Amino acid sequence: MNPFWPIDYLLPLWLLVAAIGVLAAWRSTEAAAPRLRIGLVALRTLALLLLGVLLLNPGAWDWPVEEQDSEWLGLIDRSASMDVEDGAGPTRWAGAVNALQAAWQAEPQPERVRLHPFSGSLEPRLHSVDAFTDVQPDGATTHILAALDEALEVYERSRTPLDGILLISDGHELGPAPAVDPALRARSLGAPILAVALGGDVERRDLSLAPVRRHAVGFVGQPLRLQARVMNANLGDIRPEIHLLGHEGERLQTKPVRLASNEETIVTFEVSVEEPGYQEYRIETPAWPGEVTVANNHVRLAASILEQPARVLFVEGAPHWDSKFLLQLLRAQPYVRVTTVHRITGDRFFLTETDEHLSEVEERSVFPATQAELNQYDVVIFGKGAEYFLDAQRLVLLQRYVATYGGPVLFARGKPYAGSFPELEPLEPLQWGGGARGPFRLRPTVAADGGGLLGPWLPSRLDSVWDDFPQVQHAHRVARLQPFTQVWIESVEDGASDASVPVLAVRRLGRGRTAVVNAGELWRWDFFPDQPHASELYQQFWTALVQWMGLQADYLPGQTYALALSQLTADPGQAVQATIRRRSVAEGTDAGAPPIRIVRGTETVRTLSPQAVPNEEAEWRAIFTMNEPGIYRVELGEEAQGARATLEVRSPPDELMDVSADPAFLEDLARRSGGELIDLSDVADVPARFRRAVAVEQTVEPEWHTHWDRWWWAGLLVGCLGAEWFLRRRNGLM
Repeated sequence: MNPFWPIDYLLPLWLLVAAIGVLAAWRSTEAAAPRLRIGLVALRTLALLLLGVLLLNPGAWDWPVEEQDSEWLGLIDRSASMDVEDGAGPTRWAGAVNALQAAWQAEPQPERVRLHPFSGSLEPRLHSVDAFTDVQPDGATTHILAALDEALEVYERSRTPLDGILLISDGHELGPAPAVDPALRARSLGAPILAVALGGDVERRDLSLAPVRRHAVGFVGQPLRLQARVMNANLGDIRPEIHLLGHEGERLQTKPVRLASNEETIVTFEVSVEEPGYQEYRIETPAWPGEVTVANNHVRLAASILEQPARVLFVEGAPHWDSKFLLQLLRAQPYVRVTTVHRITGDRFFLTETDEHLSEVEERSVFPATQAELNQYDVVIFGKGAEYFLDAQRLVLLQRYVATYGGPVLFARGKPYAGSFPELEPLEPLQWGGGARGPFRLRPTVAADGGGLLGPWLPSRLDSVWDDFPQVQHAHRVARLQPFTQVWIESVEDGASDASVPVLAVRRLGRGRTAVVNAGELWRWDFFPDQPHASELYQQFWTALVQWMGLQADYLPGQTYALALSQLTADPGQAVQATIRRRSVAEGTDAGAPPIRIVRGTETVRTLSPQAVPNEEAEWRAIFTMNEPGIYRVELGEEAQGARATLEVRSPPDELMDVSADPAFLEDLARRSGGELIDLSDVADVPARFRRAVAVEQTVEPEWHTHWDRWWWAGLLVGCLGAEWFLRRRNGLM
């Protein structure tokens, strides 16, 4: 049934009309004989029933079909890596064309085959395999997944069935994965991928540079280290020159390095900048004969030069020679301003503030009593006797200083209290055991390689200078490490190979860090040097450690705002989150966040308005994307004391950087689609595997064929009405 009107309206209307019609027929035949009366009413009722059936429009849907043959898809990779001479022919490309020719010749219906070359994307269809002789394998990149995605999009939108996909490539995929896996899309269409992998491993010959730190931070007039990792891949013994260039391209320094084949080293340049602000540098090396690409022969680095010195709070309840020598060293540094708090006796303390011009001594309540007072320090250092300064309220401030505001705390003389101090233990990197006497020799650990202290600040882990460091005489055994603690330098007892004691342990705690130097009597390195250069090594160790802690914190010296990026390198179009935090400030200060500027070179390319983070104190975020590769400076501007970060938007991978084939990628892709990786010898069987047993029926729009438009239907209706009229007229009922 396909009613002319909705059945909800049609049925009540017909029942009403039928009831009125039958009732009228019954009343109008009161004078007739009973048999005649019943016959006339029956004829009227039958006519009304026929009319109701007519309104219901009886019939049937007709679903016409058209027979249509299916297709299969041939995709051939024409990227530059296919021009390598290790395929089934003079080159991988020649082998691919030969394989496609074999499949084409085995297909009895060539019109079923849809052929496309691809490199970075799907390219226009070629209607014959002979057309591939005019195609060159010179595509700038390989994006197999994107080509598959574009081809499947066409078939998902059309009515043409797809039986399968023949994919011929070396599997050298360089692009990002699409949102939806093309292999699963092919599987949903019933089109398995049969992949042919061409080529094998190719020795990569390349000289390359990579940054150790993308963004360095230093002080005005202080030597600043700029470092790059130099890597030699299969070029033999070489001696390249590494150049340091300024922001205008001027050559500042040159250093030769010697590298054996498959060896790497770190080259370090030291510069001294006399003006505060932001600087960009470039480290590069000329092309070396025989290397596959020069795209990675340079790196760009940035540096933030600070004018304000780091403010250090040194707290000691039990003064010792170690503290005296350490403070004397720190006060001699022009980029450090030290505030010292010492306990004299009982509740008597004295405080000394030192800068370049004056020294003052003042007696008062000395440890900061508010969060704002504590947050003005860039590093907090504890000697012995911390229990004399930290009550319950100040412990809460110290924990918030580290975990919430990213402040660094250094325990410079090992265990910072006598006996036990359970309230301070949540901040410490170690749980203490008993004392240990040396001598111990120092040994950096593998865990220190990624921490940013060894290399840029202290000698790298494998540097022979560690053999010259004096031995440690006093330390504490450690019961266990606290969660998120790493030992960066350990001490090993002479004659022992396995037993060790942590000397420098660093713990990440919330947004900040705590660190402990588990060694005593280090002042003797400086005063009674047992070895040459011991005093120099003592100074290098402490100044590097304190400076690293201050400059790796969220808030740099002199800055009220901190700016952090979710990643320092990103692909074009990849979302990056910028987070702004502010130290606690005095009441009445504007609570808003400054806008974020994104600068490339000298041009501001974008300005962002960060939004406040719900349920977070003084925190804002903004999300952005950059499409053009390059180095960008993300900064808050002068009103935020120049807080900034550096973002590198990576260039697309170089096609020729590594041209080794990747059959595992193709095998996994084919397997997910329901297909498999096949050999070149099996390509001729592909058309048979991509042929369906019966022709496909393609449906078009259905049609409604009625059952009431027949002559006998109209005759029956007219007969009922005519018979009733005739009988009424003959019996005088009209």
